Amino acid sequence: KFQSLKATKLGSSSTSTDLLGYLRIRTFNGPDVVGPVKVATRSFLSQPGGNMHGLVVDLRGNLGGRLREARAVATELSQTARQICREIPSANSSDALRSVVSRPTIALLVGARTASASELLAAELCSASSVGAQVEAAARPLLVSCGEDPPSFRTFGKSEEQEAFSLSDGGALLLTTSRWGPLNFRGLLAEVLCGADGLPRWVGRWETDRAEWLAARAADIVASVTATGDNVVGELSGDPCVRCAAAALKAEQLAAVAFN
Repeated sequence: KFQSLKATKLGSSSTSTDLLGYLRIRTFNGPDVVGPVKVATRSFLSQPGGNMHGLVVDLRGNLGGRLREARAVATELSQTARQICREIPSANSSDALRSVVSRPTIALLVGARTASASELLAAELCSASSVGAQVEAAARPLLVSCGEDPPSFRTFGKSEEQEAFSLSDGGALLLTTSRWGPLNFRGLLAEVLCGADGLPRWVGRWETDRAEWLAARAADIVASVTATGDNVVGELSGDPCVRCAAAALKAEQLAAVAFN
């Protein structure tokens, strides 16, 4: 028996009404993954006393499953990201509007064992973020790698769906039934690495000036996330990868204001 979904609301600070959600998807092998995701995202968006400002989606160790489930979840999360953008207080100036639109609202937490349907989910979300009118589009999700030492620069690199057929000798035949990426797919490149020190390190998402701005503030942002309670609560409070992803998302949102 597997646990396909884990959903938790992240804490909010005592001085802020912003809320951050956490969603863990362990597999896309069903029988129904998108249903619980819909329940979780709607619960996040309807939290009283504050506004959702982001979502950490944990795909570490998710080796894949049914591609149709991954595509359905990608559609749901894309809609959630747009809803979060709409709930950010409206701005009067065009510069402020651009900063809202360019704010990433989802951090995808991945690792070397994030494979197949999980990689499809990440690819679909990155593609969906660039589609539609400016006021409807959510910024590109942030791909955060954590869990290995050192953290992996790429996800696993499997762009196909396979079914297993049992053989009479006790073995199995793996039959490729569909493929969503190129034959030479080597995985998705992470944009933020979370090392043993728990600090996010940007590795290619931005030009030098913005990357240096983020790096200079990384330690303070991680400390503020931990101090204010914006990190995960309860049984997940000891997970440095989730704290690092939350801090990276918060840093990106601050940078969106500073650089627009």
